[in-house]
Amino acid sequence: MHQRRFGDTPIIKRPLLRWPNDAPLAVWIILNIEYHEFDGPGVGITPTRTLADILNWGWRDYSMRVGVWRFMEMLDELGLALSP
Repeated sequence: MHQRRFGDTPIIKRPLLRWPNDAPLAVWIILNIEYHEFDGPGVGITPTRTLADILNWGWRDYSMRVGVWRFMEMLDELGLALSP
């Protein structure tokens, strides 16, 4: 299927890719922060439809309350910046 977003060039004919400051590697850090309703069903460890879904709620709630902040602290310690 033809598209107009970019040209089709064989890999052996492509120009050499250069990262800023001639870095040998580029890493893209992405946080996937999701919203889950308190009283609604959601993706979980064990899919259930009960209102008191303690196992799955605890697993999802940890990420929102603790996990994301630990990850951000780690990025600060490493001197890595996130942009919105």
